[in-house]
Amino acid sequence: MRAFPRFLALFVALAVQPLVLFAADVVQQANQTVSGRITQMTKTEVVIETTGGARTIPVNQIQSISWDGEPATLKNIRMAMQVSQYEDVISALDRIKMDTITRAEIRQDIEFYRAAATAYLALRGTGSIDEAGKLVANFALNNPNNYHYWEATKLVADLLVAKGAVDKAVEYYGQLTQAPWPEFKAQAGTAVGWAYLGSGKIDEADKAFSDVIALQISGDDTPKVLATIGKARCL
Repeated sequence: MRAFPRFLALFVALAVQPLVLFAADVVQQANQTVSGRITQMTKTEVVIETTGGARTIPVNQIQSISWDGEPATLKNIRMAMQVSQYEDVISALDRIKMDTITRAEIRQDIEFYRAAATAYLALRGTGSIDEAGKLVANFALNNPNNYHYWEATKLVADLLVAKGAVDKAVEYYGQLTQAPWPEFKAQAGTAVGWAYLGSGKIDEADKAFSDVIALQISGDDTPKVLATIGKARCL
């Protein structure tokens, strides 16, 4: 009979273990999903502790992150963001009780999705560009080590272009060129070129497009294609 308490304790431990393993942060990449506990996050990479050890994942390879303990509705919010249903995003965010959210990363995700959805709506012509700009600019300023930093920064620049403040927009696009990935530099350079072209600064646009065309990038060549089209329009 003395063995029974030990058996019971072992049974309880084994029964609880799957629940512990299930509760995890999840990093979604294009071809795989990584589960574990995120122990470090910067604007360029996240470190996730998995059952097989720590893994470092570059931000440009991350499609999304879901956090242990987040509200279930955040999954739907991410899906709505992917299909550009920004009104639904804001409506869903309004229903989240922020006083129940204690984890900083979850609060940052909620702040980002509200700012980004507001910005994309403003770029469509719905809502205030100035108000949207404040939201995304404040997010980038207050969360420089968040993996959403680059998208927030680009949105600030896009909103400035929409407002006609091209030179200020170029400053923000310039921050994107500090990313360690050539495709980010190409996207930023192409955006700069089109911003200059739209404001009649042909020489500046031509140089920006030429710089993009000269970059060595792999994978998606859309920025180079757009830069080539833009350069042709500078003639």
